[in-house]
Amino acid sequence: MTETDGRTVQIERVSEPAELFRHYPGQSQEQPCYLGLDLESGRLFCAYNPELGPPYPTPMAIHLGRIRGVAIPCLTADAANRLMEEVKRLAQQVLDGSSIEVDELTLNTVGLLDEDASEAWGGLCDWVSSFCEDPDAETVEGVDAADWYAGDATLPATLGLGAATADEQLDEMARDVEDWMRSDCEGVVVPLGVREHLDRLRAEARALASA
Repeated sequence: MTETDGRTVQIERVSEPAELFRHYPGQSQEQPCYLGLDLESGRLFCAYNPELGPPYPTPMAIHLGRIRGVAIPCLTADAANRLMEEVKRLAQQVLDGSSIEVDELTLNTVGLLDEDASEAWGGLCDWVSSFCEDPDAETVEGVDAADWYAGDATLPATLGLGAATADEQLDEMARDVEDWMRSDCEGVVVPLGVREHLDRLRAEARALASA
């Protein structure tokens, strides 16, 4: 058995505003996020689940209890860091009553909580739930370019996009559009499908030019 006595919770701060947002190409939605407490290292962190879904497989370290995790929305960096500061005391109580052991049947290394730690974890989960239900808990939103510019026929002219636009020019235009979307949208947003939307506009321009 490896006791975690003497371990101190260390907050791993989220640095970029939209760091927790991840939308893999070809997936219908962004990855779910969670707040995690690593019982081996004392690391308290927020992250997205890297596994493809839905349904989303539980990361093995969480499945084995070495990391305790609770679901959160895709919070902004400021909100995630504020949440971790608020639950740090409860996280320390969880860590103080935890141990890492080898399961005799499976030989897996697992994380266990004593009664006090289990109660503290329940309190931490309740705190997270209340925090995330608060309207002031800022979240990151993915905005699809095709939806954002739906019905806007002026975008090609604004960008100077036409049938002869080269791929390199389209890349530069995509960066400009992403900047505009971030500036025009409220809160922290991640522009999605911008390059694909510009590709479609160029294809339409080429179809008209060859008609």
